[in-house]
Formats: sequence, structure tokens, C-alpha cells
Amino acid sequence: MAFLCLFWGALFRQNDNVKHLTILVVDFDGQAPYTETSPFVGPFITQAVRNMTTAGGIVPTYSFQSPLAYDSDPLKVREAVFDMQAWAAVIINPNATALLYHAIRQGNTAYDPAGACQIIWNSARDQTTSSTYIVPSLTALQKRVVATFGRSWISHLQLDLSNLRVSDAPQALAPGIDFTMLDLRPFGPPIATPAVSIGLIYLIIISFFSFTFFLPIHMKYLSPKGHPPLHFRHLIAWRYIATVSSYFFLSLIYSFVSLAFLMPMSNQPASHVWSAKNANAYGHGTFVVYWMGNWVGMIAFGLASENMAMLLGTPWTALWLIFWVISNVATGFYALDLAPSFYRWGYAWPMHNSESRLIPHLQQARTS
Repeated sequence: MAFLCLFWGALFRQNDNVKHLTILVVDFDGQAPYTETSPFVGPFITQAVRNMTTAGGIVPTYSFQSPLAYDSDPLKVREAVFDMQAWAAVIINPNATALLYHAIRQGNTAYDPAGACQIIWNSARDQTTSSTYIVPSLTALQKRVVATFGRSWISHLQLDLSNLRVSDAPQALAPGIDFTMLDLRPFGPPIATPAVSIGLIYLIIISFFSFTFFLPIHMKYLSPKGHPPLHFRHLIAWRYIATVSSYFFLSLIYSFVSLAFLMPMSNQPASHVWSAKNANAYGHGTFVVYWMGNWVGMIAFGLASENMAMLLGTPWTALWLIFWVISNVATGFYALDLAPSFYRWGYAWPMHNSESRLIPHLQQARTS
């Protein structure tokens, strides 16, 4: 019961911990070189964010940041999302108000409301958390802003309506502004799901398989016929070498399964500040990195089991395996930001690092 409670407990107060998910809000509106126009778009959106968070509910934390923290460069905010410094970002572009004024006064028919602001997120980081909490909150913010901006904008312009060219650029009056929605790395394809979920449980089970498989051989070294038994230190060295060597091939077979079902392993890298579907960080070398990552993960899974098997012996090794699977699943399948602080030890567990680091990294690439 204690072991099973580890998994239930990780999800027990998940909605209460949504506040630990951070979304950046960076207002570049009115920043150099667009300082001649008094900003209107930026303050309106930041106030809309404050109103939404004040209303309460299951809402991530919106963190207001200075443009100077990102060298007044919106692309560096995207980079921060890519580097997992935040779950998402709301960016108000530097010239948002200036372009809007120019469009409504000069009749710019090519004005695009979506050029005023950006919403950036990275669903490959954790597709479940993104789809459950991040994207719904961002979508609610977008709807709130688009639905209310037109009224405030018209009220702001009412003293100057006769000089506006509304007929040439009606989109500059209503909706006035919108958001460019950009998922830097959409999670996919669906065949990648086993590699970040149930497949990792199989990796634990396969790693534990070597213990029972090699046990008869180990016993022969302990009780040989016709020659002395191995020294204890030699036996330990043999067990580690045999186990790690077997994982080298077992992890290859495990990796071949994803390759056989056409999980992308040879796509070219893509820019880390633009959206790219199924980009691979290492091009044609991605499979080798995936294999080596699974090998290291299997070593982390398996050597812990090997140590406990030697320490506990039978039948307690079966109880250890139950604990090892449940504790890894509890901290590996869901974002630890949403778990109680008790689960911070999960950052050191193998499954969290395989699921939250290795697989997303293979989909990402840092290129200019």
C-alpha cells in the first residue's frame, strides 16, 4: 500500500500546484526604436493577464519580465521557452501600437492583427501538461484579449475617428490585434508516445531480466566444480561487466522497436526559435544517440536492481522491483512541477531523466 500511494500521491494535489507552472509575459511595446508612440497594446494585454489571474481558477503563474532581461530581443524569449526556463511566453512585439496606429491612420490594407503579439510554447517538453494546463490557459487569454480589445481601442480613438481610414483597414479597428500562436516543437508523431510512457516501464522490466538470466552462471562461479570459487571482488566485477554488456545489446533491441515503427530518427535539425515538426537534433546520428540514451537509462535502472538483488536476496527482490517501477512512474510520467515538494527526489530517478530530458532533446536542436 505504501508503494502504491507513491503514484496516487504524485497526482493528489495537481490542480493546486498548477501555480508552479511559469508563463513569461514580456512587453516590448514602446521599446526602442519605437518610442515615439505611446504604448497602448502592451499595457492592455498585461492588464488582461492580471485580470485573468485575479479571477482565480486553475491558472499557471504569469511572470512579468523586463525586455532588458532578454536584450530587447523577442527571439531570446522564445529561446528561454525552448531551453525550458518557462513553460510558455506571451510576447507583445516592440512595434505593436506603432503599427496599429499607422494602419488605421494610413489605411494599410496589408496590416495583420496577428503581428501585434505572440504566444509561444513547447509541447514536446511534456505533451500532457501542455495540453491540459498551458494551452487552455493561453487560449483563454487570447479569447479574452480579442473579445475586449476592440471596444477599448475604439474608445481610445473616438476623438480622432474622422481622420481615420477605417474602410481601407477595418481589421485595424476590430479586432485590432491578435496573437501569432507558435508551438516550437509540436509533440509527435503518435508512435513516439510509447518511448515516453509505457515503453520506459518495459525498459525497467528488461533491465531486471538480466538478474534472473545470469543467476545460474553467477552460482557456478560461487560453487564451481574442480577449481576454487571467485574472490568476492572478482565476482562483483564480473556481475557488473556482464550486466552492463548485456544492456548494450538489450537497449539496441529496444531501440530497434521504435525504429521499426518509423519514429523519426533521421530528420534534419531546425532552428530553436521557430516551429518545426519532428526535427531531430542529430540528423542521421539521432538513432545512435537514442540507443546510447536508452543504454545509459537501462544501466541506471538495472544496476540499482542488481545492487538491491545482491543486498536483499530472494524473495525481497520482487518487492524492490515493485517499488522501483512505481517510484519511477510516479516521478517520470508527469511534470514534477505539479507534484508535491516531497517528490523532488524524482529529479534524480532514471525515468524522469529519460522521459523529460532524452526524448524531448532528440526532437529539438539549437541552430540559428
